[in-house]
Amino acid sequence: MIATFTLIGLIVGYGIGKMNFVIENKMRTPTTTQQTAAATTTSPSATQQPTPSINTTVDYDYSNLEKALTKDKHWSLGSKKAKVKIEEFSDFQCPFCHRFFVETMPQIIKDYVASGKALYTFYNFPLDFHPQATQAAEAALCAGDQNKYWEMHDLLFKNQQAWAGQEATYLQTFDTLAQGLKFNMDDFRNCLQKGKYTKLVQDDLALGKKKNVSGTPTLLINGKEVVGAQPYETFQKEIDAALKK
Repeated sequence: MIATFTLIGLIVGYGIGKMNFVIENKMRTPTTTQQTAAATTTSPSATQQPTPSINTTVDYDYSNLEKALTKDKHWSLGSKKAKVKIEEFSDFQCPFCHRFFVETMPQIIKDYVASGKALYTFYNFPLDFHPQATQAAEAALCAGDQNKYWEMHDLLFKNQQAWAGQEATYLQTFDTLAQGLKFNMDDFRNCLQKGKYTKLVQDDLALGKKKNVSGTPTLLINGKEVVGAQPYETFQKEIDAALKK
């Protein structure tokens, strides 16, 4: 009898110990669903916290860079004679594109574009689950009409949390950014309201799909694809390899 109770006690104790181990590990390690949710969240809902303030200061000085509008109506930075052509397919509402803009793009511009080694061109690839991304792309192109494409590009990314997911107010935010850049507001608003660049954005999306782009950001470095907000060193390696060919 004593042996039976002892055996039961060991089994129960093992079961409780195993349960505690599982619970502890669940508490320490987020599930795949939690990781995905944390990675893809672009902005909190309005009920969770106030919309972030809007900052209209452009941090990067583009005045010393060669800026041009290509024949197919895309904005580029750098020399047309550069050996390396970098094409970025991006989504203004994508959090990973924002990370690339903050952590990697400035270094690429500094090391390769400003030195004349690379020509950098931006293409729009608005993902269908980012409802404000298409008009954000159009807002940047409308800014290009006033020779402020790259400045608007930067402000859209910099203020992403202020407009992304804000269905009722995102156009007001675009308006505020344009005012901060001292635009002719009538021209900017008409451009956006009339959808002047809607077809161009749609054509970009089709071009990206033709080039097998499936996610953002995707960079084509002389045609070689590098996907995601990867460390600067990853892009550096590919650009240096292209320069050596």
